[in-house]
Amino acid sequence: MINKRDRFITTLANAIQGVILTDPEALKEASYDFGRVVTGEPLVVVRPVNVADVVTIVRQARTWGWSISARGAGHSQGGQGVSRGGVVLDTRSLTTIEPPNPAEGSVVAGAGVLWSELLEVVMAHGLLPPVLTDHPKVTSG
Repeated sequence: MINKRDRFITTLANAIQGVILTDPEALKEASYDFGRVVTGEPLVVVRPVNVADVVTIVRQARTWGWSISARGAGHSQGGQGVSRGGVVLDTRSLTTIEPPNPAEGSVVAGAGVLWSELLEVVMAHGLLPPVLTDHPKVTSG
């Protein structure tokens, strides 16, 4: 008999284009953040490839009763990207940066874009974010 976890993974695999990770290395990496204050191994790590995947992953996690946490480069310090026994939505695969709009002073970027990459693009258009992080290797989302 297939358990709830396996049914969830199968359902999700049939509904998204992204990657579902259940290997011990991926689960271990997603079980802590930079602060290592909160730890806990997730049920599964999912790497979406687009917004439709993100919507489906969140809806499926909710439908199946799994907690879900979004995680970029793992630089939170209070466990925000840790989902003990739940779903970790690994946003590092969402790396699209649309062309900046200098007239509006805006840019749309995926949650997995590193701040260093985003800065390079916007500065080439004469833009600068109103606030900067002191660590350019964290993700924007």
